[in-house]
Amino acid sequence: MLQKAMDLKSYKNLGTSKKQGNSFAVLYNEHLMHVAKSAHISLGADIQHMTDNIDIMKSEEVKKCDNFIIDFPEIALPVNLECELDYSNVCSNKPTSLGPEHTQCSQMKADKTWSQVVQGAMWNVRGLNKSGRSECIKNFIDTNKLDFVGLQETKKATFD
Repeated sequence: MLQKAMDLKSYKNLGTSKKQGNSFAVLYNEHLMHVAKSAHISLGADIQHMTDNIDIMKSEEVKKCDNFIIDFPEIALPVNLECELDYSNVCSNKPTSLGPEHTQCSQMKADKTWSQVVQGAMWNVRGLNKSGRSECIKNFIDTNKLDFVGLQETKKATFD
């Protein structure tokens, strides 16, 4: 029973910090050569070949990271932002003039439509008033050209 209570406490506190790993690409070539030698891994016949091979591996890692960020742009948000993104298409009730050839309602014979697709985001943000967070959110809105944003600030409670 005590173990279950301790597990629940750690789950609700979310207090365990995650250790950030080092990217292979930011390590010095000399260090990587030393590690490879210690692990009995051959990276080349001489220093020049070893350096070239390490540079190729580093560029491949950087390329994979860049592709990942392009595929999943929400990953590039600051680590401590703690937000949930929920993109939704929403129809508006205000008419938008599109011209008679673009009328979307068959019952409507006018040149206006009653639906409009907009892009928006709903965020649950913890600590919105902390420095840098509001600027980050503003930049994200500007970059993604959102029509609306819903922000809800939550307070983290610790459970003892």
